[in-house]
Amino acid sequence: MDVSNVSYLDGCQNSRKSRIRCYLYINAPSRTAATTGMVANRPGTPRPVKRFFEWPRIGSLVHIVVGITGASGLRYGVRLLECLEHETTVVVSVEAAAIAEGELRVSKREIEDKAQNHYENDDLSAPLASGSFKFDALVIVPCSMSTLSKISCGVADNLITRTASVALKERRKLVLVPRETPLSTIHLQNMLRLSEAGAVIMPACPAFYPSPENVDDVVDFVVGRILDTVGQEHDLFQRWDGQYKQL
Repeated sequence: MDVSNVSYLDGCQNSRKSRIRCYLYINAPSRTAATTGMVANRPGTPRPVKRFFEWPRIGSLVHIVVGITGASGLRYGVRLLECLEHETTVVVSVEAAAIAEGELRVSKREIEDKAQNHYENDDLSAPLASGSFKFDALVIVPCSMSTLSKISCGVADNLITRTASVALKERRKLVLVPRETPLSTIHLQNMLRLSEAGAVIMPACPAFYPSPENVDDVVDFVVGRILDTVGQEHDLFQRWDGQYKQL
């Protein structure tokens, strides 16, 4: 039997049933064949390759970190904090705080009050800076191009970029929501590098098939898609069902 390119997926969950672990065996018809090397011993047969993946179990997320950086679109980050049903920690950069005053007429403290925990962006001794501190996902919304560039290049000079570095190395969910437009070649290259490293790049691009009636509806679509990505159920917008919403 030619088993070249045959893949076998083996899944399990940890003892607390809070995370799903999957092992992907490439060039192997079964876990037994891959682990015993039976397939690899056959002449002319490619050696099995094993890959490990782990995700938070949907419905069991316990801690979401939200980073808010200095880009227009602070409303997305604030609305996300209002909608998250899990334990939340927020980090607001100095630049984001200034934009919040201008765009939303709200203070940094008012944003921080929407989360259970908060830290200063220059506090590199905060728990978030360590890989041993457990959180399920980091969402940076909005994500400035400066922040995205730093994360792409491995620069961890503040708490938000350091937490992003932790998320990547610990294989945790990292969602970046840039709002910049148009995008330069450098922006796109940085996004590609991050996507290849495991991050989810989610530009703040609302859809109009739900027929939004106001700015809040537009914001809710983007926030709803973020919630989809981190595994939280919601009813922030009408999902596409093959027909346009009647006005």
